[in-house]
Amino acid sequence: MKNIVNISISVLCFSFLFFLASCEEENLDQQVTVPNGQNGGGEENFCEELTGANDNYPSGFIGAECWTTNDEQGTISEDCACVVGTVDFDCPDLQLNFEDDCQTGAFVGYVNSDCDCVEYSNQYDCPGLQANIGDGCTSAGGNSGVVNSNCECEENVIVEDCPGLGNIGDPCQGGWGTVSADCDCVENQSQLCPIDGKWLLENAGGAELPPNTMYEFIDGIRYTYYCTDGASCDWAGMTLADAIPGTNDYTFVDNVLTVDLNFGNESVNDVEFSCECNVIDLQFVASSWTWWRIGTDPDDCN
Repeated sequence: MKNIVNISISVLCFSFLFFLASCEEENLDQQVTVPNGQNGGGEENFCEELTGANDNYPSGFIGAECWTTNDEQGTISEDCACVVGTVDFDCPDLQLNFEDDCQTGAFVGYVNSDCDCVEYSNQYDCPGLQANIGDGCTSAGGNSGVVNSNCECEENVIVEDCPGLGNIGDPCQGGWGTVSADCDCVENQSQLCPIDGKWLLENAGGAELPPNTMYEFIDGIRYTYYCTDGASCDWAGMTLADAIPGTNDYTFVDNVLTVDLNFGNESVNDVEFSCECNVIDLQFVASSWTWWRIGTDPDDCN
């Protein structure tokens, strides 16, 4: 009889252990999505200090239970407060909001708009680039581009109307001209080139002689400077105190320079700019007179 009882007890114990093993195996196959806080992960879901909770709950994870100072059971809200009643979450079953960290039995991820816990590697259209199709990107060559449907960084291709010169209407040659429809750099209107400043004049005594005269145009007044020291003349360093006595009024309108020579006389000349507004030719009936700005080498403009 005693042996029968022992056998019965052994059978019962074995059956119970088999039942527990079956339950454990079944649980291993399940992957239930739960809030990060309840699994101990996700630092941004952790509240280091709770509001409205008693001393036994100084901190905790969002969505976890807590007890208020009035000993009422509550839930830790996103504001890190112990709230009695239901806390409104985007995903109530998970007690989390969209984009919150979450964790399943297999991976750590984020909550998508369908309230699923999605693995981080699936967050982008192109996980390798950590970007979505259409996002801006930088190519291997360091150029800007856009992520295409093949998850490649496709470089932006800039096609100019006039390769090497720019697009039609763009400034060219340092602002001296504008790109025309024929892809030529066409000189700008003369009014875009100022007459103001210091201008050296060709020596009337001969082309091989150094200049000996400089004009300076300031706010409608022309000043005149002379120097016969050739290369030793410091034209750039001269000030109004170095100008000869007497000045002339002038106007410059529509490419025409008009200078009042006093006593009822005036000089009227058409002006043509070149060399990026640094060289001018005053047009006469049968000839022209060349001036160039201080600091400009006419040989560089040929």
